[in-house]
Formats: sequence, structure tokens, C-alpha cells
Amino acid sequence: MLSFDIHNNKTYSRIIMYRLTLRHHVVDGYHIYLLYDDLGYMLANGIPSKDPVEALNFLKLTSPVKLSKKLLNRANRIHSCKTASYRHANGIVRLFLGEDVRMKFRVRFTRLRLRYIATLRTLRLIPRGKVTTYSELALYMDLKSPRVAAKALAMNPFPLVFPCHRVVRKDGGLGGYLDGREYVNIKAEILRREGVKVVNNMVPKEYIIELY
Repeated sequence: MLSFDIHNNKTYSRIIMYRLTLRHHVVDGYHIYLLYDDLGYMLANGIPSKDPVEALNFLKLTSPVKLSKKLLNRANRIHSCKTASYRHANGIVRLFLGEDVRMKFRVRFTRLRLRYIATLRTLRLIPRGKVTTYSELALYMDLKSPRVAAKALAMNPFPLVFPCHRVVRKDGGLGGYLDGREYVNIKAEILRREGVKVVNNMVPKEYIIELY
């Protein structure tokens, strides 16, 4: 089971631009980028990819800060938390491959509302091999609408760690992933690896569960 050491500091966003560590790892042929602060907390993770350029683009989609070229160069000059970084990278690649991963991630949320953070943490209730719906998630979290739940998931800085790919539309349609529908094929592939049947971007009802 995954566990988390989570911090959320409102004043932290003021200094985040100056204390970043960018880590690039290759695990089993997959490139993955992770973003850290100088205390060793992970701020964002990308999706593994065989293409290093695509892997970096995935991190940009999930990062809470704008990763300009200048900022990336600054981050690359900081050296810390190498051991934890590789352990995290290996765990995320294992999650991407659909494996049952049991490890602890040290993460820090920045520039994200508390209700969105709570919604992301609720994703841990969805077991591997099952999915729930945006409507069910909104009902469980007492959100105004499924759109609010979808917005929270779209802002997830830790895909796979907080499994937003396990949430689909009420009719079983996959919905979006990362920044929209462009990467829905990745969502489908992750679900298949976890044992969920996906046909024509639809999940059968027997895989959809309610949250308790």
C-alpha cells in the first residue's frame, strides 16, 4: 500500500522558484522526470516514456511551476536527494507498468486548494483493477458537480502516485487525462495493465465501483 508524507504550506509558493531540483532517471528503458524542493519533498512527477523529450513534456503538464529553460538550468545545478529520487522514479515506473507498489512518497502540494488536495488523496480508496466515476467522486467529496472533481484531477501534480487515471465518466467513457483528451490512450493503457478492461475507450460497468 502506498503511504505519503504530505505538506502544504501557503507561503511556500513564494520561494519555490528558487529551490528546485530536477531529476531525470531511466528505469527499464523508461525516462522519467521528477521535481523536488531542497528539503527532499517531491513537488511533481511526470509520466514515464521511452522518449526523453516526451517524458519532460509530461512533467511540464503536471508541474505546479512554469518550467522555463532558465528555470530548468537552475534546477539542474542543484544536487540533493539522489537516493530518494531514484527510489521514487522506480516506484512510479512500476505503477505505470501496472504493478502493485508498496512504498512511501514524500510529496508537497503547492498552489493547490485544500479541497483539491483532499480529493486527490481520496483517489487512494480506488483499488487497483477498479475505477470510479467523476460523479461518484464529487458525491463522496461533497463537491458541487462532477466538473469540479474533474478539475481537481486535471491539476494533479502526482499522476500514478495519486491515481487519477482510475476515474472515468458515468457512462464508462475514459474522459480526459493530464491536460485533456490528447493522452487518453495512456490512461487506457495504464488501466489495462492494472487489469481493467477497456474497449473503444469505454470501461464496462463491472469495473466501476462506489466509494464508501
